[in-house]
Amino acid sequence: MAKKKETTIPKSFTTGELEVKWSHLHKPDVFFGTPGDHNISVVITDELKKEMDSWMKQSGANKINGQTKTEEGTDILKVKSKLYTSGESPKTSFPCFDAGARETEDTPFGGDVVKLMIAPRLNDRDNSMSLWLSGCQIVKSGGRTTGFVPVDGFTAESDSDVEQEDLPF
Repeated sequence: MAKKKETTIPKSFTTGELEVKWSHLHKPDVFFGTPGDHNISVVITDELKKEMDSWMKQSGANKINGQTKTEEGTDILKVKSKLYTSGESPKTSFPCFDAGARETEDTPFGGDVVKLMIAPRLNDRDNSMSLWLSGCQIVKSGGRTTGFVPVDGFTAESDSDVEQEDLPF
């Protein structure tokens, strides 16, 4: 169990802008069982790496959990949260905020840019550090598209291609 030891690591930290590689904030990830957790994987920036190294040094942690490296050599950090997956009123999606700091039903996906609130915690079992997700702000959309280009024809703005006054009823 992750416990907050008396160190100088912050109770909560807000990151700078981070590129999302993968996100499971739209619904709990139940791969390892229910109720699962919400999680997000982001590219580690130099600024975030510096902070994480500082927390390790200050706390004496052996390592920070959730770090991986892609085949291309990009450092990735996966942070998780169980805040909204269990308890009396679990939520399907993790609550996120838009660039204007207003709550939104959107969740980030690969290519989006986010700021995260994370809570570093030292684990007594192996002296490793876990970074828990406590908030997510979607700063920029990564430009997700449908893969289609516009063409002439039916559009969702109208009920159909038939004018309302042409209907017999």
